[in-house]
Amino acid sequence: MTVFSRELTGVGLLTSSKVDCLTKIVDEMATAGIISDKDAFLTDLLQRESIYTTGIGLGIAIPHLRAPEITRLRSAVYLLDSEIDYESVDHKGVKLVIMFAIPAKEMNEYLKIIGRVTGFLRVEENRKRVFAIEDKEELYKLFRGFEDEV
Repeated sequence: MTVFSRELTGVGLLTSSKVDCLTKIVDEMATAGIISDKDAFLTDLLQRESIYTTGIGLGIAIPHLRAPEITRLRSAVYLLDSEIDYESVDHKGVKLVIMFAIPAKEMNEYLKIIGRVTGFLRVEENRKRVFAIEDKEELYKLFRGFEDEV
């Protein structure tokens, strides 16, 4: 199973706000063929965000959406150029955004991957390591490693 890909991994994403950030990442996922109706996906994602933020704190946001048109579990991982206000639970800025597009039939795989990712990012030393990454390939390889554990 390939959840993370080079084409949906980036370092230094220029973005000015939560909505701008989510829009840019959804556009990338649509370009990669992951999302067939990017407008509907973005609308549903923003609706979900209005109910409860996916800014989990500690500089991290994990927006995710289960949608019928998603055919396989995929993720986009972006380190932002600078922190943005994401309305996070800890009221601090977000620097790392990990977006998941989830098909209904792959919830178990999603839960395994998200558990590994969040477990890793709970450790302060690991977060510092991720936030210091300046190379897209290094970021990709780190996240790709979570798949090998599933």
